[in-house]
Amino acid sequence: MRRIFAPDYRLDEYAALLRRLAGLYTWLEETIYTELPPDLFATLGPPARRKRLMRDLAALGGEEPVHGRAREAPSSVAGRLGGLYVVEGAALGGRVIHRRLSSHFHGRANAALSFYAGEGTGVECGRRWRRFGVVVASRLDGRADEIDEAVAGAETIFQAFMATLTE
Repeated sequence: MRRIFAPDYRLDEYAALLRRLAGLYTWLEETIYTELPPDLFATLGPPARRKRLMRDLAALGGEEPVHGRAREAPSSVAGRLGGLYVVEGAALGGRVIHRRLSSHFHGRANAALSFYAGEGTGVECGRRWRRFGVVVASRLDGRADEIDEAVAGAETIFQAFMATLTE
């Protein structure tokens, strides 16, 4: 991941990163999001991150996602919420990466930067983050056992991100 900030970072490296991330987000959508209870899915349902990854890959030549090793997803709602904490936080960090890549590639890759651009404006990303925080607080406040499950879920998804970024 550090390479993304290197002065000699190349488009082919970026495409390889997007392929790995597309595999990860496919797994996240198929496991974490789809296993949420209907009320949470309606509130937090999968943003268009995987779709944006696929659009970015198409702009870079249409290569297929790379699916990493099999992973076990958090099995409880609290664990999934913990995992989504990592996913939603990563989206906020993606805005910084978007600015970096847009500048670094001097506009040559703008058609392939929608994943890191996030959903709408920074204000909209902030709203999604705050809405997520309200949902987590309403589900987990005062429930020590579920908070432990949420932390474990966050660690599981963080490890999945780390594995994806270092594959």
